[in-house]
Amino acid sequence: MKTAIIGGGALGLLWGARLARAGFPVTMIVRTQSQAATIKKMGITVQSLSGGEWTVPAEACASSSLPAGKADSVFVMVKQMDLPAVTPVIAALTHEETQVLFWQNGWGHGEIVKKLSAQACTYLAVTTEGALRLGVNQVAHTGNGETWVGPYPDSRREPHPALERLWQLEQKIAWDPDILVRIWEKLAVNCVINPLTALEDVPNGEVGHPRYEQMKRAIIEETVRVARAEGVRLDPAAVKERVERVIRLTARNHSSMLQDMKRGRKTEIAHINGAVAELGAKWGIPTPVNAELMRRVQDKEA
Repeated sequence: MKTAIIGGGALGLLWGARLARAGFPVTMIVRTQSQAATIKKMGITVQSLSGGEWTVPAEACASSSLPAGKADSVFVMVKQMDLPAVTPVIAALTHEETQVLFWQNGWGHGEIVKKLSAQACTYLAVTTEGALRLGVNQVAHTGNGETWVGPYPDSRREPHPALERLWQLEQKIAWDPDILVRIWEKLAVNCVINPLTALEDVPNGEVGHPRYEQMKRAIIEETVRVARAEGVRLDPAAVKERVERVIRLTARNHSSMLQDMKRGRKTEIAHINGAVAELGAKWGIPTPVNAELMRRVQDKEA
């Protein structure tokens, strides 16, 4: 097994299909036997932004029945809340030269990554691309974006040679040794877009309306103050610009939090606005807006 994709959600299917199409020997590791069987039989089908479709064959197995052997690279593409459950799976797949990329939204996975870094080369990945799972083996690419990979908790300034093929993909992945800045910028984007779209039941573009301006600025200001306390220096103006850019680029998309809300699934609010509120409390920094948004989303979930 050369490349393992852990997670059969939208991003897992999208990147699994891309890597398989580019010639990577990919094995999808998913939660259920039924999804694994469908992927093995029918491959992964991707609906492109232009409306066309393409299908690529892929190997798959359930996480409860891993094949023998170790992986050269592992893309961990489950949600924050599911990461503890798949940690034994990651451990079973890796050796000291395995390249493990963690693609989680929000923040809260740092300690898990640190522990796993003792037995593999670990990285954080950040993407602003949009995807929507249409079926157990079908995914729609819903928005272009950017993707970065950087070392964590290592301070390596240059990427490991084993990652070289990633930089040659059609969907460019950029190396960023200061990946925590990207993580916190993406966290700020999610803190704005996810709860507002979930609470209002609107696509991302609606958050660009002037009526949300004061709320957006307050969310960003709180997030920037907490990031600085954590040792990550963000420019509020640059973060605001990035938030507005993502809103424009994904205007028609429904955020992952809104999708979870509509499907009756638990959202990642505790790892997004909740992470800012929790770290704010740790440092004695007031975060009333992020805390209130977490409470409102959790109330709506209940």
